[in-house]
Amino acid sequence: MEIQTALRSGEQPERTFTRDARSSAQLFQCYALRPAADRFTSTPVDFSSFIENEANGNLFLLFAPSGFSPSEGLLNAAFSHCDARPELSCLLVSTDPQALRAGLQPSLALFSQFAEQRLWAKVGAVIMRAELAVTAAPFEQMQEIIWAGLIPTQSVWVLEAQAKNPVSAPEAPLSYQQFMAHYEKLTRLTQLLPERKSYRQSYLRSNLQQLFHQEVKTQSALSPRLRDAIRYYAEFLPAKTVRERLLLKNPDIYFTLLKYKKRSS
Repeated sequence: MEIQTALRSGEQPERTFTRDARSSAQLFQCYALRPAADRFTSTPVDFSSFIENEANGNLFLLFAPSGFSPSEGLLNAAFSHCDARPELSCLLVSTDPQALRAGLQPSLALFSQFAEQRLWAKVGAVIMRAELAVTAAPFEQMQEIIWAGLIPTQSVWVLEAQAKNPVSAPEAPLSYQQFMAHYEKLTRLTQLLPERKSYRQSYLRSNLQQLFHQEVKTQSALSPRLRDAIRYYAEFLPAKTVRERLLLKNPDIYFTLLKYKKRSS
């Protein structure tokens, strides 16, 4: 079966980088942050070139969607927190303080919140030590950059965006290919973590539901590959609700019920 051959053990080998693979990071703006007096200064950098030429893994990098410009207030706040907490390796810039509260937060709990509530688009920028970014590259979506800062750390600091109209990466529909590729990457990033099971379950629970509900909206029947994926991963996912149990154990019946409800409403 496709799922079994792709991820039989859940363990992924270490990857090496090629120039073509690294170029995907150019989809986002990247700034090198360097300390100067009581603030960071920001310099735009090409991440592909940075990987090859920059030796300082403790340097901070800022990643953001196109159109984002780090304000003086943001650079001052980031420096203040990093200077006060030398162990801090990642800061996330929240564009929605009601959804993502500011302050120090446990990484695993925040990852679970992101996955459950699909808050990836609520992050306007990610600031992390360069070594974290280099280890997790290449990147194709803002979500993967957030992973790079969250997964290897115990805690991160959430900052509120300083701009009046902060820029966020738009939330796009999830494709099956993206689901598989992202899970492969997640297994690689978490393979040495004691909490790897929790990270993977959070991802699977959220993204299988997203794919399922996308098909309810657009398809007349559940696709065979999504059915296979649900059945394969169901053994790793204890259901939390009756609806989730129905989705994991009887996806075709649940699909039919939701389609009927959709037509009746």
